[in-house]
Amino acid sequence: MDNQNNTANTEASNTGRKEWPQRWGTMTKLEIKSGRSGDYGIMTVQCGKFTQTAFVFKDTVLAKVQDAASKAHAAGVQASVWFKGPIEAVDRGGFSKDEMKVVYFKDNTDYASDDAPEADEGETAASAEADDLTALKGVGDTVAEVLTAAGVTTFADLAAQTPESLEEMAKGYGPRATRYDWIGQAAEKVAQASAATEAKQSLTDDIPF
Repeated sequence: MDNQNNTANTEASNTGRKEWPQRWGTMTKLEIKSGRSGDYGIMTVQCGKFTQTAFVFKDTVLAKVQDAASKAHAAGVQASVWFKGPIEAVDRGGFSKDEMKVVYFKDNTDYASDDAPEADEGETAASAEADDLTALKGVGDTVAEVLTAAGVTTFADLAAQTPESLEEMAKGYGPRATRYDWIGQAAEKVAQASAATEAKQSLTDDIPF
């Protein structure tokens, strides 16, 4: 999105009024309360480094918020939401406090379809994040296209090959594969990535909470 979570209002250039803040994050809690004018909601959303509490008074908006919460609960996830509204005084049982009131709301949760067919091994491999095979010595764009067409899209895929299988799928590039040791180069890339991941995890584990 072009905008980011912001904790302060900005002046609108041509109206003289303050622009309403907008938030997006993970809805962690929704409470439904009964007031003098009917039911309203209190929504708690984790917006990155801070938590936003927002009140939902409009019936149509509250229905959308409840629908998002219900869908997320059924899917076993937390709803990813976007909302926008003014910061105004809200009666909190005898005293007034400035709170965010939700006027616009959108559920951005990516719900996986239960009806979607399971991907076979080929589709799973194709959907995996591909590595830049041209980073290997001796592999150009044409060779990378040949390997990709054969189902080799990552360094791990290439490292798992045998010289015989690689020669068969490389379609004439077997001698080059042997000369530049593509399998060995790919295995080294996999090992480097694994070491980097372990080092990052080690740094994370050392951070006190």
